[in-house]
Amino acid sequence: MSLKTFENITMVVMVLILVLLITGAITPPVSFYFLGVIVLIVITNFFWRLRDYKNEER
Repeated sequence: MSLKTFENITMVVMVLILVLLITGAITPPVSFYFLGVIVLIVITNFFWRLRDYKNEER
């Protein structure tokens, strides 16, 4: 899977989770779990970009 595809899929997932959090469809104990998922996605994206950037420099 390419980085662009991964970013598009994760962006949709993050927007969906945020909409559910804002509307109150997800209650606090579960919402912290979903916020953790969002943080993991952001970290994964960051390291993926970093790896791609290092590969382009070579």
